[in-house]
Amino acid sequence: MKKNAENSEFWIGNPDRDKLKIARMFIDKLEMLTDLCIYRPNRVIDIDDKKKKKDDDILDNEEDQEDEFEFLNLTELLAEWDNEDPKVNPDDETHEEKNQILLKNLLAHIVPIIIIRQKGLDQSEDKNSFLKVLEKIYIFLIKFVRNNKINQLLLVDYLDLFIDDMEYGVHSWELIAEIFKNSELLLSYNLVPLIKRVIKLIDSLPKET
Repeated sequence: MKKNAENSEFWIGNPDRDKLKIARMFIDKLEMLTDLCIYRPNRVIDIDDKKKKKDDDILDNEEDQEDEFEFLNLTELLAEWDNEDPKVNPDDETHEEKNQILLKNLLAHIVPIIIIRQKGLDQSEDKNSFLKVLEKIYIFLIKFVRNNKINQLLLVDYLDLFIDDMEYGVHSWELIAEIFKNSELLLSYNLVPLIKRVIKLIDSLPKET
């Protein structure tokens, strides 16, 4: 995943089918990591990854290619972007601290940070698919830091990056809230520059009439 993230300028936001496949598989892996951060008492890991096996098949005729296209849900990436930004952390959901720490030790959070830092939305050919990848990235980071003081401290250094993405409706504001939720950072972190940037961003947004 890190290699894909480092080369993301070649596939993210690109409507070419092969590039969309890379985006779809990146999202699938990210969603697996996201799920690990959620406590599931009856978690079962399926070693027989049928999806991967189907993706590895070489399909020659057009009908099979269309089936593969639908199987990988590539059409979802091309759908018009909806920036409603609904809350992704239900109140009754419990975090899995053991897995959050494991992912921290594996530096899993660095992968999404690499893509966020590249800020390639304006240069992307297809902003819909770009934003959908970005949204999944923020959802993972939200689950990664939820009620985890160690991981909250890790991500506070990237607040400027997250603030820059607030206008897109990709849950960056919810991530910022989770970083400070029930955290000692509220007592020690200088929030004034953060608040000023948020106010400036809000003022720059188009006003509804």
